[in-house]
Amino acid sequence: MTNLIKLDRTELDKAIAELEGMYSATAKVLADYEAEKADLEKRGDELNERLNELQHLHAETLLKREEEKNTAEYVKLSKQLKDADDEVQIIQSLQEQLSEDKLQLKQKYVPLIRSSHGKDTSARNALDVNYVVEDVIYELMSGIADFSNTVRKENDKVIGTIRDEFLDDRQLMENNKVFKRQFDYGVGLSYSSTLPNVLNKHQVNYATAGNIHPEIRKPQAKEVK
Repeated sequence: MTNLIKLDRTELDKAIAELEGMYSATAKVLADYEAEKADLEKRGDELNERLNELQHLHAETLLKREEEKNTAEYVKLSKQLKDADDEVQIIQSLQEQLSEDKLQLKQKYVPLIRSSHGKDTSARNALDVNYVVEDVIYELMSGIADFSNTVRKENDKVIGTIRDEFLDDRQLMENNKVFKRQFDYGVGLSYSSTLPNVLNKHQVNYATAGNIHPEIRKPQAKEVK
């Protein structure tokens, strides 16, 4: 069966295609954040590397001092140990500061991301879901009603004679009950879908979340009998 009422998606598909890259401004802000984050990560890696070197040096120096017999050399090694310990404390302090710097960096970008994402997201306003749903439903119902009214008007051109000459003849109808039943329910269009309603808010919200409600199914074409 030919679908007489079709939704023209030309403009919609064009708008969908134009959505590609809609978050480019936000992506730029995130790229800037990642660049600054990388600098902090590099500093952190360098601090960790130096800390490992100092820990290794401390272990070696401590072992040497334990074996050293010369007092002057023992003092020298002790000074090296203290210098290493002092540098370890500085590095640990810098590591703590680095954690704070990372937090401050994120805090810096919170309003920037919020602003850019909000502006980018405004592109979705190209599709007014409320208006589209109401308009499509109206056009759908209006089309069905127009079609049905035309069928009824055309039937009115012949039903008078059929009623007067045939249906009102009780004796005739006694032997032609199938004929009579054909005219019992008029010629209005029938609707027997298993959907509980034409459309409801829950089903629309399903679509706005990017999904099609399981009750919404594309009908299979039927042959005209």
